[in-house]
Amino acid sequence: MKTDTQQNKITDNVNALAAPAPSAPALPPQPPANQKIIESMRKLQRADAFFNKLTPDQKNNLVHWLNELEDISTVHTRVTAPPPQGLGIQVSLMTLRRFRARWRALNSILTTGDILDEITDMELDSDLNQTGRIQKAINHLLHEKAFDLARSHPGSDTLKTVLTSIEKLSALDYKKQKLLLEREKLTRHFDSPKHHRVDLNIVPPVPLNRSNLKEPEKNLLPSTEPNETPIPFHQIADNTEIPNP
Repeated sequence: MKTDTQQNKITDNVNALAAPAPSAPALPPQPPANQKIIESMRKLQRADAFFNKLTPDQKNNLVHWLNELEDISTVHTRVTAPPPQGLGIQVSLMTLRRFRARWRALNSILTTGDILDEITDMELDSDLNQTGRIQKAINHLLHEKAFDLARSHPGSDTLKTVLTSIEKLSALDYKKQKLLLEREKLTRHFDSPKHHRVDLNIVPPVPLNRSNLKEPEKNLLPSTEPNETPIPFHQIADNTEIPNP
C-alpha cells in the first residue's frame, strides 16, 4: 500500500512537471534586487524544457535516480551516459541541479496544498472557536491519568511526564488569559472618551502697594504723594492783560 501511494505521488509530480506552463507576458526592466529571482526562473525554464523532452520511461528513470542517489554528479553521469546504462542526453550539471531542487520543492508544495485544503474543510464544517473546551477536556484527562498513576505507580516516569504536561498546559492557559486581559485593557483605553481636566480657580487681584515693590518697579508707577514744593500762585487783577505766549 505504501509503495502504491509513493508511486502515485511520483506520477502526480511527473504530470505536474510535464504540464505546459502558461505563456507569460514580457517582464518590464527589473531592479537589481530581483536579478537573482529572474535568473532562478530562467534556470527553471531550462530545467522544465529538458524534462519535457524526455520519454515517459526516461522520466521515470530520472525520478528514480533523484530519489535514490544523493550525489547530483552521479545522476548527471547516468543521464549523459549512452543507453542502456544511461539516457544518452547531454544536459548541463546546473540544469540538472535546478531540476532536482524543483522536484524536491514540488513535494513540499503538494503537501502544503493538501494541508491548506484540509484546514479549509475544517473551517467550513467545524467550529474552530471551541479550542478552550478541547483544552479543558485535555486538562481533565491528564489530571485523571495522573491520579490513577499516583495511586498505582507513584514512582513511575510516566507520572512525571503527565505532570509535566499538566504544568505546560496550565502555563499555556495562563499566558492565553494574560494576553486576553492585556487586549481588553488596550481596547478600553482606545475606546473610552478622553476627558481633559481644566482648573478654573479665580484668584482675586492683589492691590498694588508701593511698599511691596522693588525700587525699579516704584519708578514705573505714577506718584500719588502730594508735591512738597507748592506751585506759586499769582493773583491777577481784573484789568490786567495777559500776554500771548
